[in-house]
Amino acid sequence: MTASSTKAKILVVDDNPENIWPLIEYLEDEFDILTAITGQQALDLVLSEDIPDLILLDIMMPGMDGYEVCSRLKAAKLSQDIPIIFLTGKNDEHEETKGLELGAQDYITKPFSLKVVRARIKAILDLNRELKRRLLLKSNMEQFNNQLEQQVEQKQQEFLEAKASLQAYDDKYLDLFHKQQAPLTHEHKRILVVDDNPDNIHILVDTLEAEYTVNYALNGQDALDLAFSADKPDLILLDVMMPDMDGYEVCARLKANADTWEIPIIFVTALGQDEDETKGLQLGAVDFVTKPFRLSVIEARIKSALLLRGVMDKRLQLTCRLEDLNKNLEKRIKVRTMELVQAHEDLQSSEKRYRAIFENALEGIFQSTPEGRFLTASPSLAKILGYQSGKELIAAITDIGSQLYLHKEDRKEFLRLLSQDSEVQNFEARFKRKNGDIIWVLIFAKEIHEPGEHGIYYQGFLADITEQKRADIEHQKTVQEKEELSSQLRQAQKMEAIGTLAGGIAHDFNNILTAIHGYSELIQLMLPADSEAKKNIALVLQASDRAKGLASQILTFSRQSEHETQPLQIHLVVGEALKLLRASIPTTIKIVKHLACDEGTVLADPTQIHQIMMNLGTNAFQAMQETGGILEVKLEKVDITQGNEKMVALGLSPGPYLLLTISDNGPGMDKATQERIFEPYFTTKKKGEGTGLGLAVVHGIIANYGGHIGVKSELSKGTSFQIYLPEVVVPESATAEENVDSISGGSERILVVDDEKTIVQIYEEMLVELGYQITATTDSEEALQLFSSHPENYDLLLTDQTMPKLTGADLAREFRQIKADIPIILCSGGSDLNNLKQDKSIGVKVYLAKPFSRAELAESIRKALE
Repeated sequence: MTASSTKAKILVVDDNPENIWPLIEYLEDEFDILTAITGQQALDLVLSEDIPDLILLDIMMPGMDGYEVCSRLKAAKLSQDIPIIFLTGKNDEHEETKGLELGAQDYITKPFSLKVVRARIKAILDLNRELKRRLLLKSNMEQFNNQLEQQVEQKQQEFLEAKASLQAYDDKYLDLFHKQQAPLTHEHKRILVVDDNPDNIHILVDTLEAEYTVNYALNGQDALDLAFSADKPDLILLDVMMPDMDGYEVCARLKANADTWEIPIIFVTALGQDEDETKGLQLGAVDFVTKPFRLSVIEARIKSALLLRGVMDKRLQLTCRLEDLNKNLEKRIKVRTMELVQAHEDLQSSEKRYRAIFENALEGIFQSTPEGRFLTASPSLAKILGYQSGKELIAAITDIGSQLYLHKEDRKEFLRLLSQDSEVQNFEARFKRKNGDIIWVLIFAKEIHEPGEHGIYYQGFLADITEQKRADIEHQKTVQEKEELSSQLRQAQKMEAIGTLAGGIAHDFNNILTAIHGYSELIQLMLPADSEAKKNIALVLQASDRAKGLASQILTFSRQSEHETQPLQIHLVVGEALKLLRASIPTTIKIVKHLACDEGTVLADPTQIHQIMMNLGTNAFQAMQETGGILEVKLEKVDITQGNEKMVALGLSPGPYLLLTISDNGPGMDKATQERIFEPYFTTKKKGEGTGLGLAVVHGIIANYGGHIGVKSELSKGTSFQIYLPEVVVPESATAEENVDSISGGSERILVVDDEKTIVQIYEEMLVELGYQITATTDSEEALQLFSSHPENYDLLLTDQTMPKLTGADLAREFRQIKADIPIILCSGGSDLNNLKQDKSIGVKVYLAKPFSRAELAESIRKALE
């Protein structure tokens, strides 16, 4: 059984959800995400009672903007309490104030941190839940107070009524007896007054003698004598406190004697404690009157007691009636016996029908004990489990949990469900047949409570669903494979979209770098050689070169740039990657590096080496991000000799290698994970936190270089990756700083075309300084018109590739149709140069990637012209 979803629902309202799809993917594991692309769609969704717990609302949308959507939601009773967070690119104080005044709980501007957005969502949801809880608590308290006030009023009313009833007690008591049958005038009842005080006797005798025959006694013994005489009294008024024998003992003796036990006794005494009255009533008295008393009350209580005595005399009549009823009891017993005989015959018939069902049912019927033994087992159950008969099955299986269940945990769960609900339905488990085969069974059972030998036992049936289960598994496998393929397709589409975006960013970035690099070089030419400013400009140029490398990495990531291997001092790239990692990981993780082999060179693409470092470094950081730790990077030379069996097993040829080791002291991996980490799409990360492609790509890069990557890991002890790369020997070449004076110039006429005005200005200043005659334009169609009018005025075309109207390649083709031998230099800030080089119809002599230095530009011009 699966519990219903308890995730909070988040409604994301944006006319272009692709802009924030990383946020949606980041949140979908923790929340149920709903989307709407217009304000009206969002209103319809909320007001249809599919009410979200929180709304992320864009502002700039067609038709109805976010402010109007917020205003309508806050005006509707159904949605006015839903928290709203504006998520927008408008970073303006006035706009934020307006949004909060409309009732929004927060205002987040793009770009934003995913973790910050999630934290704010959680904080607002927690606050909203707390407010709801407090409102509910307040409502419950108000309701409780109202009920309490009503109960207090009711108790006060009951108290007043009880008080009034007590005050009228005596009058009601007298009225009760006044309404009884007429006084007994035909026969005087005999009253015995027992009191050691003659005055009390005198008062009672004077009051009662008009209606009763009254006798008296001054002590307990006289009272007993009179009670046991022939003229025994019909009622006794008995004082408690008397010498020699108190009233309690007199009462006890009278009640112990069969001749006097039925005489009603009323204690008349000055003792008024509850325990005194309780003692007297426990001894058998019918009433207890305390002194001083009202004579009218005494008379009423005497009549009541005598009336009770009359009722008791009627017991004899009831006894006679019971004897008559007993005479009829034998007849009823005979009738009941006949009914039982018929019921027994019906039971035998029912048992025969049950036995037929038990013997012939397709499902296996059973009764078993909680300890795991079968009490009964049908032939069909024996057949399902591979036994000849139910008797054989009962004898062979002494512990159902260990002998039949493939997993003992299933038996424990079955018993838990039975103890919880006394019934189990549709319980699936795997059983072992007698021959060892594994089958799937579906069990239905009830817990039976029955007095007798077994007390509690289980009764039910099971069915063999093995074939059905196999079909379900195959179907589920097919569905899962389809889902995985669909997921991989979506991931590929996302990566393609990111690549397109990254390529566009890199193109624009390269144009910006061209301006930065060009103007910096021009400034450098104007400064004295030993000036501080010239040194600073040199640092700017160095930073520009690093930025160029970053743009190249972006193009590589977008798969728009071909990888080119070159002799590479790997320690330089590793060092740069560690600088980038240091800036992006928390200080709780310490980076320790040992890059000793400065002279080590490998044949590789620097971007791919950088990618390897960033991937493995990021994996190590994520493993240690909760606890902190040490990220250690070590680079050393190793020599694999002939016959080294260990290295031969790794597929490595003898020779010198550089060994790059990247280690962390995180939680480590088990062997099963280590065996699969280089598989495509395998990942141990949560959904949305990784694609499972990183290590597969790393493995492919290293294998392509003729190297090897291995992993060593232990749980709780960390992980270490070892990367072997073949070392190459590069002949030494003289290197020197660029000599500005050695840059060659000329006097040729150059037509410069670029849609970026800043870059055109750089070209002009650089080339004029080198002696060239420049005609420049930012419009490709204007350039074509200038050349068409006077092609003899131009010796070379220097054009950008990506331009509106006509691209650089289109412009080059047009120029060659006018003047076939015109030299052309094609520049690009993107990654399309490699593709353009394959197109011979363009007729370009030199391809130049932005950004480039003054020297590279001058060299390219001379190469094209000469």
